Amino acid sequence: MDANKKYLEARELTYAQLPTNFVSKKETHQWFLRKRGFAFGRLHFVPPGSGELYYLRLLLNSTKGPTSYADIRTINNIVYTTFKEACYGMGFLDDDKEFIDDGIKEASLWGTAAYLRKLFATLLFSNQLVRPEVVWDNTWRFLRDDISHRQRLLLRCEDLQLSEEELKNHTLAEIENLLRSNNRSLSEFSSTPYLDMSLLTHSQN
Repeated sequence: MDANKKYLEARELTYAQLPTNFVSKKETHQWFLRKRGFAFGRLHFVPPGSGELYYLRLLLNSTKGPTSYADIRTINNIVYTTFKEACYGMGFLDDDKEFIDDGIKEASLWGTAAYLRKLFATLLFSNQLVRPEVVWDNTWRFLRDDISHRQRLLLRCEDLQLSEEELKNHTLAEIENLLRSNNRSLSEFSSTPYLDMSLLTHSQN
């Protein structure tokens, strides 16, 4: 960013391209115009699921000339709040439709609700979902199909009726158990609804 402020030439390059025309001096931690030779730049690998670092890396591969983090998050004159949102603005991220339509919804034609919850949990802990909250909103009704029946048997109440929020919460509880068996938790996925423990306790009363 400092190099972009200092050199007009740097503003035409991405972060990975900077070493082709510039050299970094370790002792001063500054970039200077390269007088001879060349070098190839690269960014360290950041796995999906690393949060904002992953999305920052995606943006650095294409953004030229930023002088601040806000510049990196600015797409078509819109300043996004997070790097993830900026990636959506750039069209880098999928909308997870393949997991919604070709995955869970298609599997619901032959799979049980328990199987679908396991599928959803697997997609979560393997970091396959870009927007897990969107997948949840579009598929939770398939994941909860047996919840009412299970609760009626558990509470020995044939006339038990659960609200939509209670159905969601019990479904999330089942998913949480699956995730914990893999040393993960819904709390790790900030955009995914987390368990309302008070609602769960109330529904079991």
